[in-house]
Amino acid sequence: MKVLSYVRRHVIVALALVIALAGTAFAASGGLSGKRRGSQHKVYACVETETAELQLSTAHATCPTGERKISWNSRGRRGARGAQGKTGPRGQAGANGEAGAAGAQGAEGKRGLQGLQGLTGEEGKEGKQGEEGKQGLQGIQGLPGEEGKQGLQGIQGLPGEEGKQGEEGKQGEPGEPGLPGERGEPGEPGEPGLPGERGEPGLPGEPGLPGEPGLPGEPGLPGEPGLPGERGEPGPEGKEGPEGKAAPSELGFGYELATAADATVVGGADVPFSNNGPLEGVSHTAGTTTFIVPATGVYRVDFDLSYTAGVGSALAIAVNGTVDSSTNVDVLTATGEVSGQSMLVLAAGDVITLRNNSAVPITTDEAPGVGASLAIHRLS
Repeated sequence: MKVLSYVRRHVIVALALVIALAGTAFAASGGLSGKRRGSQHKVYACVETETAELQLSTAHATCPTGERKISWNSRGRRGARGAQGKTGPRGQAGANGEAGAAGAQGAEGKRGLQGLQGLTGEEGKEGKQGEEGKQGLQGIQGLPGEEGKQGLQGIQGLPGEEGKQGEEGKQGEPGEPGLPGERGEPGEPGEPGLPGERGEPGLPGEPGLPGEPGLPGEPGLPGEPGLPGERGEPGPEGKEGPEGKAAPSELGFGYELATAADATVVGGADVPFSNNGPLEGVSHTAGTTTFIVPATGVYRVDFDLSYTAGVGSALAIAVNGTVDSSTNVDVLTATGEVSGQSMLVLAAGDVITLRNNSAVPITTDEAPGVGASLAIHRLS
């Protein structure tokens, strides 16, 4: 672990190096005379000669090439302040000598700069058990205990004094009925009784002569139907029926390839259609909004519109400028596609348009996508 990062020619580092080298020389020369007290724990470090960079080390570790090991006590006791000696010439660093005998305690010197924090010492031995403390104050009375079991039955007490005579009791219930008396004399004969039950019938007589035949009974239910017979020969071919009417052929189709100039249809306006598809009887000029039907009849009208804006608007078919209420379709999402289908009774020459039936503008897809389309087909 680095104690000091890369530092060059820094005053504080230089000062630390001088103090460390001086401390090493001081320890080698025996230090102050007299006995020295304090911690014997030493701090070891490797000093890079050129950069004065310090790295903490241990007593047995070897410093890398180009560095030298120094050491100092982590923290000593204060000594007496000694007389300041003359500064001698700086000698060459000698080999580390053995630790000399502790010198006498010197006079208290000035308090030096606080050294680096030493390594954590070993844990001390456990101290002796302390004396028993004084008895504490009496505690608060505890909660009442549970109810004890029932005790044994006590000895029977002495008989009490005779009580006072009670009040007269209520009348008792009537007794059982007595035995029946002796039988009296027979009475007068009574009225004759009712006739007895009818006796058993006698034996049957000889059979009589046969009677007249009875009326015919009701007809029975019809039986199950028989199996179908084999298929007969085909009959002669029938006459050809009259020729049917030809199906209506009137139809028209237009679609819109919108540009930025005409993609937005304001509220109340009709949708333009820039291109024509098939036109049979129905007329439409490319780039306009109107379709004209050629004959009276029932027409199917379909429309489809893809939009990029216009939620809250609505589309409907208008006939001669008036919206048919059965064709209205609301636009409920921010973008998407809306379509409608209807059947309308139209007269020859009626004008059909697809209208924004709201006050909210709606913007169709721009080319090359198809923004809108309208199809008209006469059914009858």
